[in-house]
Amino acid sequence: MTFFSRDKSGNWRVKPHAAQAFYQFMASWSIYVRNPASFGWQDILATLPEPDLREYQLDMTDVQRELMYGFLAKKNRGLLVMIRLGLQERSKLSQLAKGSCTTRSGRRHASHAKPAFVADLVRQDVADGRQVLV
Repeated sequence: MTFFSRDKSGNWRVKPHAAQAFYQFMASWSIYVRNPASFGWQDILATLPEPDLREYQLDMTDVQRELMYGFLAKKNRGLLVMIRLGLQERSKLSQLAKGSCTTRSGRRHASHAKPAFVADLVRQDVADGRQVLV
């Protein structure tokens, strides 16, 4: 409790006024090891290959497009110029991209292609004998 406090979301944070003292305390007993072999320990880690990062863009489904246009039309109220979206509006669009949307009538499922697309990618890589991390 000397160095940390909880923020409003319940996460632990270093107190701003105690940050320097915290890092001095850590430096008094901790070490940073880049390679265990340089300190005489056995280097049991193999050299890891570079990750194969792939990025895909999927089109929205008709349901997602309909909900998005309805949401943006309501937000802009018929204006020709797009109003800047705040955190709440971006959060709603993010939910919509993930397949759900909260409306006045409750939560509505917006079918999307992502789960099936990712499942097909994983299935193909596993069939090819590759390890997969999604």
